[in-house]
Amino acid sequence: MKNLTIYFINGVLSVLVILISLKYLFVSFSEVSYFGVFIWSLIISIETDMLISRHKNFMKYYPYFEDKWL
Repeated sequence: MKNLTIYFINGVLSVLVILISLKYLFVSFSEVSYFGVFIWSLIISIETDMLISRHKNFMKYYPYFEDKWL
């Protein structure tokens, strides 16, 4: 149960970071700030990659999680 809680908290924080980065990416894009667009898009891509990797590992080690909890 502890691992599931940590997984859920990390997922929520990753999504929150992605949403905040999207907001600032749009601001940088509208202000034509190339450095800002580069930095915020880099943060979004890194967070998305980490979120996908974490989910792949979760599905690898808990392949039938839905069947047990539904």
